[in-house]
Amino acid sequence: MKIIFKDSVTGLYYSGNQTWCAKVLEAVDFDAFHTAASAALEDNLDTANVVLRFEEPECELAIPLGLYRAQPGVGHTKAMGGYRAGLNDGG
Repeated sequence: MKIIFKDSVTGLYYSGNQTWCAKVLEAVDFDAFHTAASAALEDNLDTANVVLRFEEPECELAIPLGLYRAQPGVGHTKAMGGYRAGLNDGG
């Protein structure tokens, strides 16, 4: 499995240093979801999705990061850890 960014508007993959590419093989592969999500938030990649890309069977699961920014009063660390309202707070 690869953990990469894919721009939700252009469909391009993140190749590092604020650059994007069309080939998935050139995309930066992160070691963990939280590492990728933190990097996207720190680099202000507002239209990026974290994509879990599987080879067998070939498929992509895109997770939009804009949801974390849209929640007032919730930092990205808590949101990525599953502590959004309704998940781990008993609500």
